[in-house]
Amino acid sequence: MAVTRIFSFLRVQIVKQMWPYVEGYVVEMLRNTVEPAVRDNLPKALKNFRFEKISLGRYPPRIGGVKVYTDHIGRDEIIMDLEIFYAGDCEIDLSVKAIKRVKAGIKDVQLHGVMRVEMRPLVPKIPLVGGLSIYFLKRPALDFNLTNLANVFDVPGLSDLLHAVIEDQLALFLVLPNRIAVPLMDTTKLSDLKNPMPSGVLHISVIEAKNLVRKDIGLLKKGKSDPYAVVSVGQQTFKTKVIDNTISPTWNQHFEAIVFEVFGQSIDVDLFDEDRSDKDDPLGSLSLDIFHLSKLGQLDSWLPLEDIEHGDLHLHLNWQVLSDQRSDLMQVNDLTNDLMQESSVDECVTESPFSSAVLVVTLDSAKDLPIGRKASVMPSPYCKLSVGQTNWKSQIQNANNAPVWEEMFHFFVQKPQIQALDIEALKPTTSIVATETDLKELLLSEEPSTDKTMETPPEKALIEEAGSEDKEEDVTSSSSSPVRNTQTPPVNGINSPPTPTGTELRKRVTDKSNSDPSASGKIQLTLNFDEKKNQLSVTVHKALGLPLEDAHHPPDPYVRIYLLPDKSKSGKRKTDVIKETRDATYDEIFVFPCKRADLSDRTLDIAVKNDSSFMALSNPLLGKLSLNLGHLDLDESVTEWYNLSAE
Repeated sequence: MAVTRIFSFLRVQIVKQMWPYVEGYVVEMLRNTVEPAVRDNLPKALKNFRFEKISLGRYPPRIGGVKVYTDHIGRDEIIMDLEIFYAGDCEIDLSVKAIKRVKAGIKDVQLHGVMRVEMRPLVPKIPLVGGLSIYFLKRPALDFNLTNLANVFDVPGLSDLLHAVIEDQLALFLVLPNRIAVPLMDTTKLSDLKNPMPSGVLHISVIEAKNLVRKDIGLLKKGKSDPYAVVSVGQQTFKTKVIDNTISPTWNQHFEAIVFEVFGQSIDVDLFDEDRSDKDDPLGSLSLDIFHLSKLGQLDSWLPLEDIEHGDLHLHLNWQVLSDQRSDLMQVNDLTNDLMQESSVDECVTESPFSSAVLVVTLDSAKDLPIGRKASVMPSPYCKLSVGQTNWKSQIQNANNAPVWEEMFHFFVQKPQIQALDIEALKPTTSIVATETDLKELLLSEEPSTDKTMETPPEKALIEEAGSEDKEEDVTSSSSSPVRNTQTPPVNGINSPPTPTGTELRKRVTDKSNSDPSASGKIQLTLNFDEKKNQLSVTVHKALGLPLEDAHHPPDPYVRIYLLPDKSKSGKRKTDVIKETRDATYDEIFVFPCKRADLSDRTLDIAVKNDSSFMALSNPLLGKLSLNLGHLDLDESVTEWYNLSAE
């Protein structure tokens, strides 16, 4: 007992001694990581968010239990879990500028979670450990109070929105795959500590539930519930649709999550009853250990819900081991063609519910970025990466002409034979250089990974913003991109041959010399008419060089299509919204029922619009296009770039 008290005393004293020094790191992290993330997730009218003052106070967190792992770990590493409790006296002042700058405060912060500490590799010389990694396996419980709310925060919902966004970003910055990595020896690479490769992929199918608790109680008799499910794996969160007025909902929705740490991590499922006028009511939860699932391979079962009187949930979970062998990819089933044939002519063509591969991209660094031609202004570069409709954005490196990102991004890939990785290096309002690399190139290479460097194209290929005071020519370097292939079992018993490649290998620097902000940009479309089905297929690939309405905020573009003269609601087709970009990639397919003889009298009315900003009354037009189908040869698929007009 005395030994236990001594160790407990040491834990308290060590944390108390370190606490003033931890504040410096936390302040830097909040300003450089959390602040931009909060700003990006707030409505445009509240974009000017910033932390004014940050003080962690005098009282440090308390460490509860400590668990040191001895099984399922390597001989050259130490892994421990620390239970963290914090209810200190920290004070954080923040402000948001809408019509005028409004200040608020964060107080009464409470946090509880299990933090993992990894020390690896162990070496036979001082300091005995090559590096240190710290992270949360799952999102910690976090709560705080917002104080001094007034003015703009009196608008209904705004206070809750700000609270939710700040809570999300504060909670997630240390949850896998994010972590604090500290190399302790010169021979230890920071990238090895900070960006480990995934351990596997978990395919998740939320099928149905039964016998749920009735939460909506009427005056005369008991009602039902409006249930939905939230699935969490680390910081990856997925939500099903809401099924109204039932206690036996059927969802049949599919998700997939990348798993970085098999041992000690779990999949958590929470069910809620949606309440449009109040806080959603819990309908139960369950948690499953991923290490156990990895041993089983798959689980298809009804599971009882916990923390509730009654209720059961039907889950189908499938553990996928990653492979770097090309032969494994050829065994993956591709259901896209079958789904396209089964799709209704009034629906957008859907894809297979699960991917066939994982693409891992490490964005490393850039160098020799020249300063502005006027007044020695340093660039503040960042990168955007996309595969299909999945988009990632790196951190902005403020006032830095030699930025080091060392960030890792993950993409689920459904058709690696024909999909491409797009990388664009930007300043806040200027695109510097863009490149497109076929994933087929990686499939044909001898190694599962490759290093690539982007170089600045000639000056005429740079996008320069009208009215910009500082025009710079930047160079950025990108990234090792290993494809990690998953071997997927047959889905629904259907075995389809791999999709033919059909495209040749290419790697190019995109010429954006026509992307003047005063122009309306261009759009890439594929048109095809199916004689058997009597339907017109329109594939929206990309929209490039879209105009800027606000010099500080790129648009959120989407594409709207009508097949005139039909302008009914059912005849409208619309892509997803791509956030904050002038160069959007959609790769979405739409079909219109139409007879061959009617094509000469039909016109495609295409508009690229900016998604409504906060409190906007309409969606501004970025560019439009009118295509008379009678002038086109649609006997074969036609893929073309078309210039957009302003009116």
